[in-house]
Amino acid sequence: MSCLRHILGLGLRWFDFLPNVSVMSQTQQCSICSRISDRRVSVFGHVRRLLESVPAHEALRLAVKTRSAYRPNGRTEWKRPRGRPPQT
Repeated sequence: MSCLRHILGLGLRWFDFLPNVSVMSQTQQCSICSRISDRRVSVFGHVRRLLESVPAHEALRLAVKTRSAYRPNGRTEWKRPRGRPPQT
């Protein structure tokens, strides 16, 4: 937003207050949250059309399963075992 403010010549001093909403309305740009969600959806479409053997497709499938209460490896809880982790 600071670059847009500088290009438009708005709030050039450090103590000038100009909300991001007013800058976005002047430049007619959408918010960063909507941009991120649009790009996530487009990436989802690409990954969904991949072959099932591709690791990205497998990761997507696992993510969808875990959101629907799927537990990998048949475990009933998500806790790690007690004690110190093994040295590797």
